[in-house]
Amino acid sequence: LKPTANLRIGLEGKIKKVVLRCGVAALGNPMIGNPFMQFNPNNLAANLVTFERTSVSAGFGLNDVFKSKGANRKKGGLEYFVESGFVLSKINNTPVALYQLQTGDAPNIVGASTERRVVLTLGIRF
Repeated sequence: LKPTANLRIGLEGKIKKVVLRCGVAALGNPMIGNPFMQFNPNNLAANLVTFERTSVSAGFGLNDVFKSKGANRKKGGLEYFVESGFVLSKINNTPVALYQLQTGDAPNIVGASTERRVVLTLGIRF
């Protein structure tokens, strides 16, 4: 295994009971190494391709939607929330050799896949 790097950046904004979120994550692969070792600040897009997984996410949440009348969290009341998000990920799969030829060559299979996830969170703060 080799040292690697993970980069996560996100924003969150709250308007009364509504929370809006978005973010970007780039995760390295310890089998390949650190993608920042050959970092080129003039071409950020080329650097993101070297990460094993790159994700973009967006979501929203509602706080205190189900709060009962007269309930106060500071006085021991409960706060309910619901949050939803969508995550789009591009995964650069590590090259894999499935077999080795008699000549000693081992053809590699390299590919990329896309993953889409919808996430729902229901919670209680007490």
